[in-house]
Amino acid sequence: MNVVDILSKSLSSEGVDYTYEYIVTRNSLKLLDEGVVKEVQSYGIVIERRDNSLGKVFNIERDCVKNISPQRHKVQALAKMLSSNLVSPINFIEVIGEYIDDYISDYDRLFKETSIS
Repeated sequence: MNVVDILSKSLSSEGVDYTYEYIVTRNSLKLLDEGVVKEVQSYGIVIERRDNSLGKVFNIERDCVKNISPQRHKVQALAKMLSSNLVSPINFIEVIGEYIDDYISDYDRLFKETSIS
């Protein structure tokens, strides 16, 4: 997994600093297409929230989805939307579930485009 982009946001409440990071990752994914194993680039997102008080981290929440789409721009736009809305790792899957369902067809389109060439 390689880091492609990191979006960070911070906020403070009642003496606790919360730092959110939305990390776009690039992964290698092997898929079976008509009996042939093909390796494709795939992009995912890691969300991490670190809770810090008096200079010490006392809690870390993290969640990720490694393979959302082979289209980098879609995953980066999704990470930006998550960052803009300060989505927590706890709610991450609920928020992006429909996007993942929609973007999964990008892999099928990728195979169709490469088999035509």
